[in-house]
Amino acid sequence: MLGPSEHKPLMPGNPQGNSQLTGRDIAIIALLTLGMILLVTLGASLLTASIQVYHALQEGKIDLMDQEGLMEWAKTAEPNIPDKVEKLIQFLIVASTIVPTWWYLKKRNLSLKTHLRLHPVPLSLLGYSALIGVGLSLIGSEIASLIDMVAPFPKDLFDGMQNSIAMNDSLDVVLLVVTVAIATPITEEFLFRGLLQRWLERHRGVTSGVLWTSAIFAAIHTIPYLLIPILIMAVILGAIVWRAESVWPAVVAHAAANGLDLILVNAFGETQPEWFDFHGHVSPWLLIPALAALIWGTRQFFATAQAMGLGGHGPKGDSGNRLDTRA
Repeated sequence: MLGPSEHKPLMPGNPQGNSQLTGRDIAIIALLTLGMILLVTLGASLLTASIQVYHALQEGKIDLMDQEGLMEWAKTAEPNIPDKVEKLIQFLIVASTIVPTWWYLKKRNLSLKTHLRLHPVPLSLLGYSALIGVGLSLIGSEIASLIDMVAPFPKDLFDGMQNSIAMNDSLDVVLLVVTVAIATPITEEFLFRGLLQRWLERHRGVTSGVLWTSAIFAAIHTIPYLLIPILIMAVILGAIVWRAESVWPAVVAHAAANGLDLILVNAFGETQPEWFDFHGHVSPWLLIPALAALIWGTRQFFATAQAMGLGGHGPKGDSGNRLDTRA
């Protein structure tokens, strides 16, 4: 493995330089990903509509031969998607988003390990990452509480979010854990901190790469009330990915944060216990340790990665024993 001082950029005539991703490649991947999401969503909509029509036929509410009555029913019928089907659709949409990137990189014969930053890291870094994720979850909850004081969270939106991750039985537990705590961290980190941030770092520098990726990541979640905590989380995840030149620490931190959020919502619901709630805020007895875990975990992460010589070192991320300037 090459050391930091042994990395040399390719000369213009080197044929391996053709493996570098361009802005056009990133745009194509983005469009393919959007198309995949729309395709899966459309398929899910057709499936749920078919289920609704089937139930209406079984109950004698419609007659397929009566076109006028069928059109009238379609105008007045309210969507009635079974809860389990909604959760399954959520999983399929999340899981499918990585498919276009995987297909495009394989088609171009580009390294998934390089372009998605799939380099392995020591378990110690993953442990610090889990601490960072727990800290981000609790601190994010408090920031959301502070924002709610200024701009109250709409109750219907809040209830909808709560219901979408409510665990009512064992099947819900499986679907939500797989979707929220496993599939979502993997797909989002591969696409954002892996593919997009890596490309931006090499074209605009580390700071711009992390900030632009974080801003786009926060924007696609389309929930203004959670913009600040999501943005803070994204910046920290971007920093640790750059530092280790691996996406796995961010996957672990993201999974820890999402998993803890899932537990808190389902363990307490709207009525939180006294040891957690302090006049509408996260209890100081939890918030202070969470902040300490975030700061200490991040410092230890950076110190350990530096001692091992992993990832980026300079402001342009142009040194380190895992940086591949050829791709």
